[in-house]
Amino acid sequence: MLAVLTVLLATTAAAQAQPQPTRSGTIWRCGNTYSQIPCDNGRSLDETPPSSPQKAREAQAQTDRIQRRADAMARERERMEDRANGQRPAVFDHPPAQHAGPALADHHLNKPRAPKRATVGGDFSARAAGEAPAGAKKKKKKKSEA
Repeated sequence: MLAVLTVLLATTAAAQAQPQPTRSGTIWRCGNTYSQIPCDNGRSLDETPPSSPQKAREAQAQTDRIQRRADAMARERERMEDRANGQRPAVFDHPPAQHAGPALADHHLNKPRAPKRATVGGDFSARAAGEAPAGAKKKKKKKSEA
């Protein structure tokens, strides 16, 4: 029991003796990843300096300009919608049937079709480019029983 306790204390002391990575505000680029913990062959990325009061005023002015333009566009859209509400909807009527032209009879629409003609030469067979088309197939002669 004493041996187990000694081993536990030794491993705990060894773990505490190893240097712990420092966590700071520095960001490290380690290959394709970013981390707050330094790594082998990693580069530290400079933190951006806090913005100056002048930059803050410029950013606020730009935000205000964008907001004013968005409000103006919304008002314009509402005016256009109000004008459209006063108008009648556009309706495209179909012309009366008498002006539509000659009506097709139902018997023409459901007319049975003739079956397709058989192709010359029977079944289809693929040919390479430049080959002559297949002609009529020759019938084999029956062997005479002699």
